[in-house]
Amino acid sequence: MALGQYRRSGRLWYVSDGLVWDDLPVSYRTDPQRPLECSSKLFVFNPQDRTAQVKARFYHTNRPPTSIRFSVRAGKIKTVELASLDEVPHRQCFWIVVESDLPVLPQACHEDYTFWDPVPDALLSVAPYPGPLKDETTWLFPDCFQGGATSWYEQETLTLLNPRRQAVKARIRYLLRTAEPGAEEQIEIPAERVVALNVWQRNPRLLGRKNGPPVRLTGEYAVRIDATGPIVTQSTRRARWLGQPSIVGARSTMGFPMRGDGHKV
Repeated sequence: MALGQYRRSGRLWYVSDGLVWDDLPVSYRTDPQRPLECSSKLFVFNPQDRTAQVKARFYHTNRPPTSIRFSVRAGKIKTVELASLDEVPHRQCFWIVVESDLPVLPQACHEDYTFWDPVPDALLSVAPYPGPLKDETTWLFPDCFQGGATSWYEQETLTLLNPRRQAVKARIRYLLRTAEPGAEEQIEIPAERVVALNVWQRNPRLLGRKNGPPVRLTGEYAVRIDATGPIVTQSTRRARWLGQPSIVGARSTMGFPMRGDGHKV
């Protein structure tokens, strides 16, 4: 049986977060047609029999939302390269939200390249989440990881979007698989903003002890987020070779929303 959010109108979608990572200048491109280090595309499919008017809104960590508008003809797919837009930041996490006057199906695809290779090393594309948000205040991530060997390492980034016009507070619990009892921290997400947590830089306190010792997050762990208002969350793990800035592997997922009386943990 479909969850309630998948019975929504299809006119509002929380598509995914994004990060346009370009560590090298454009002059390093040896082929004018070669992509930059990161390509971030938004695809919008219009399955209807008339043209859809679409607004793509971009939420940021440090400024009000920006947006673009475009139309998608009946039965067609519109592709937008986000990395080329002035409305989209580089080297900073953002969130993509799509609104339309007709039901549409959006998808974002983020590709990371080594600057000399036209074949992407990493590709991310998550299933979008239908809006509008209602009671999505608790989110779970069952499978997170940080660490690595002597030659490579993996780092996790957690993004939280608050699309409302009021700030919300969030309690984040990190449930470690190798130690008890875990760790937690509390943050505030300003109105219409994104908070991006580089988990490897965080120092959450021992779970249940506000003034307890900091806990280093490494290895496998799960995350539970409880907010005072509806939010959307996504976790992305990026892998790099030691000493190399290029992203050579990535995986990403939105959290699982614990909605309604039938989904309590």
